[in-house]
Amino acid sequence: MDAVDELKHQQPTHMLSYALIFLIIAILAGVLGFGVIAGTAAMVAKVCFVVFLILFIFSLLSGGRRRL
Repeated sequence: MDAVDELKHQQPTHMLSYALIFLIIAILAGVLGFGVIAGTAAMVAKVCFVVFLILFIFSLLSGGRRRL
């Protein structure tokens, strides 16, 4: 199996899942009293979510112009 076939069989990682993971970390850190960690994780979750939204909107707009 060459490298291209190996890449086709890998599970894709999604930006939205990273945002949700960091959001959960931020909530848990906030509940446990780790304010700095909670703030940092919340900021990373926001950035991941904004990047996800930008890429999602870009893919919706450019999807109609795709060639077959």
